[in-house]
Amino acid sequence: MLFLGKMKIKYIAIFTVVIDLLMLNSGNAGGHIAHLGGALWGFAYAKMLPGFDPTRIFNIFSGRKSVFSKTGRKTRFKVHHGGKPLTDDEFNRQKVLRQQKIDAILEKISRSGYDSLTKEEKALLFSSSQKKT
Repeated sequence: MLFLGKMKIKYIAIFTVVIDLLMLNSGNAGGHIAHLGGALWGFAYAKMLPGFDPTRIFNIFSGRKSVFSKTGRKTRFKVHHGGKPLTDDEFNRQKVLRQQKIDAILEKISRSGYDSLTKEEKALLFSSSQKKT
């Protein structure tokens, strides 16, 4: 909103529906009913997006699973569970520390050979070589 700042669209939609409900007694009741119908269909469409099962109310009456149920369905998005995201400074600090460890391992290889590395050092070197830049 230009003068009001950031606002969630659901609040704008609720405000519009309330105004249309209040204006039903005005001279253009058909137009307001059309807006309410559009709001209803928009809400129904939003609920029918992936992850919502519109037939779940019918599952009360039958023991079968719905055609639209989530079982066996693969998502298109990868979900990462973890802590808060890193800031740019934290990310760069970790990247520098990791590179310093790798440089120390490579220095150790040049001095003593690959066989002198521990399992952890070999794993770090292998995982670093697999990353795409």
